This record gives sequence, structure tokens and C-alpha cells, in this order.
Amino acid sequence: MVRQPGGMDSPGNTSELHAIPEVTPFSSSSSSSSSSSSSSSSSSAFAITLTFGRRIVARVLAMGGLVETLDLGNLTLGKVLLCAVMGVLGGLLLASLHAVFEYSWFHFLDYLDRKGVIQRLAPSIPVTMINYKQESFWAVAVGPMPLFAFAFAGRSSFSFDLLGGFLFTWTVMVLHDAYFFTVHTLMHKFKLMYRRIHQWHHVTNGDLTVYSTAFGDVLDIAFTFTPFYACLMLYVFLQPSWDLLHMLMLGWAVYCVNMMGHSGYKLPAWIYVPASSGVLLTPYAQRPRHHYIHHLDPRYNRSLYFTWCDRLTGTFREHHPKVLEDDESSCDNKSLNNNNYNSKKSSDDNIDHCKDLKSLMMDPIATNFTFTELLLPSALSLKFYRGNHHA
Repeated sequence: MVRQPGGMDSPGNTSELHAIPEVTPFSSSSSSSSSSSSSSSSSSAFAITLTFGRRIVARVLAMGGLVETLDLGNLTLGKVLLCAVMGVLGGLLLASLHAVFEYSWFHFLDYLDRKGVIQRLAPSIPVTMINYKQESFWAVAVGPMPLFAFAFAGRSSFSFDLLGGFLFTWTVMVLHDAYFFTVHTLMHKFKLMYRRIHQWHHVTNGDLTVYSTAFGDVLDIAFTFTPFYACLMLYVFLQPSWDLLHMLMLGWAVYCVNMMGHSGYKLPAWIYVPASSGVLLTPYAQRPRHHYIHHLDPRYNRSLYFTWCDRLTGTFREHHPKVLEDDESSCDNKSLNNNNYNSKKSSDDNIDHCKDLKSLMMDPIATNFTFTELLLPSALSLKFYRGNHHA
């Protein structure tokens, strides 16, 4: 087998692993100065660590025949540092764009509200969160940094394949919805996780605007988004090339749906259809009212894009006493009965029901919680993936 410079095998034998140049252990010898000895020792230690790291990763990936794609034989310290820098810059850029996005959405919806085109879902709840929060910037910036570092090393192209972009966006959002539901349920199930990670996101209760989208702890977004999209980036990176248009359509839909869900407004189809790249046309897709109800009553509507997981696990709720119905009035008797409310109760009883919000924030455990809520979405996602993969 012919070795190429840098430890690469010749093109004639690509089935084998990329050869990694052997690094002889550093042996101490007499040197002219202690500084040069220290520097040489440090360099050799890094070389040994990098070599063994490449070997381990290469052998793991070789099991799936993916080592040729990663080209680990040419991995250098310069490439690693460049990807790390691009990851940090990418995270900061994304957070900046997110801030601009939130600012634009807030003033756009506020303008439509003043014109009487749209209205608040719960007009009785005062709106005070009208300024961008600095913690939102870092919550958005830190989580995606590893993703940008990984994606920077990939190979991208651009096309005008809108149908392919829609299918890619829809598939990723379906899978992420199941993942998000699972992690989100765990955060509401375990008090320690909730108080340490997720409670901050719920302190505004029904006082929601688009500025509430990323309002919370950095760990919140790191758990609910980063691991899933890290797997997505790995999948994309292992492809011969990935379409930049598809990623842009996905990013547009994800951010817009999240902001609409935290806007606090009842939005018409001419807003949420293009804002979601058409994904919210899916049957039983989530509307802003559904996630708004989650902030009023955290036991329900834990999904992000669709209501499928909540409907299957019994945690879906369509109505709430404080949320306006489609006829712009309070909940009628029929809808109240459907949600285990007594239609003969007075409005004071409904207000008393909503006064438990503080206790729900501190102890948001669903009384009907079962592990089915965690296992079912994952099983459905796996079945969906296998069906598409074999098709």
C-alpha cells in the first residue's frame, strides 16, 4: 500500500482506513535550554493526543464506511482552530440575526394590532415584556456554536429546489418536534431540571411577546435544540454536499414558528403559512394559541410545531378560560365542558383556576404523566425514519 504525504493512502486502495502517521513517544534528551525542551514536550503531547483522537474517531466511523468522507488524515491544528473560530462567529451572527428578527416581528405585529387586523389571545393579561433581553442573545448564541463549527467544514451548494426544501424542512421539524416534546416533558417532570433550566422561560406566564421566544437559560436551548441539530449537522456533513437553500428554509420556518408561538397574538393564515414555509398547513399543526395555553398551564401542550404528541399522550388542551375563541369571545359552555370545566361556574371560579399559575410554575408536574409520553414520540419518529429510509 502506497502512502501519500500526510499519512493518506493512495487512491487505488480507498476501502482501507486512512493511514495515520506513527508518532514516536517523546524521549527526553539533553537540550540546549529548558524552554525549548518544554515547548517540544508540549508539541509532542498534542501530536500524540491528536493522533490517537483521529484513530478512535476513524475506527468508529469506519464501521459505517464513512471515514473517506471525513478525510481525517488531513486534520491539522490550523483546521481545528479555524472551525472553532467560525463556530464562535457563527453563533454570534445567529444571535444578532435573531435579535433583529425578534425586533422586526414585534413591531410588525404591534402595527397590525394597532390597525385592528389582529388581537391578543388574552386581552385581560397586561403586556409588559416589550424590550429585548440580553440573556436571549447569549441563550441563542452559545448553543449553535458547535453546529456552526461542524457545518463550516462541510461542502455546500445552492439550488432553487423549493419542493425539496419544503420536504426537508417538514421532515426535520417533525423529528425535532418529537425530540423537543420528550426533553420538554422531562424538564416539566423533574423539579430540579425545571427550576435550574426551564423555569426562567415560564416566569412571564401569559405576558408573552416575541421577545419571550429565547427568554431563558442558556442550558434550556442547549438541551432542547443543540443535541438534535448536532445529529442533523452530522448527517448533513456526511453527505457529498448539502443544499444551502434547504437550510435557509428550515431556519426561517423554525424561527418564525417559535416567534409566532410566543407572540401572544391570534394570527391569520396569511401570516402563519408563509412564515412557516407552509409547514403549519399540516393537519393538527400547532397554532399560537396552543403554545400560549402551555404558558398559562404548563401541564399541557408541550410540543413545539405540531400537536400530535400531546394528543397521543393526553396532554393536549384546546381551550383556556383566559384565551379568546375564534369568535373573539370567551370560552363557550361547550368548550368548557370539553375541558372538564363546569359550564355553570362563575367567572370568578375561572379566575381562581388561573391563580394557581404560581404553584404550577414551581411544581409543573402533570398528574397524568406516564412514560408513554416519552417513549411514544421516539418510537413514532424511529418508525417514520425507517419507513422513509427503506422507501
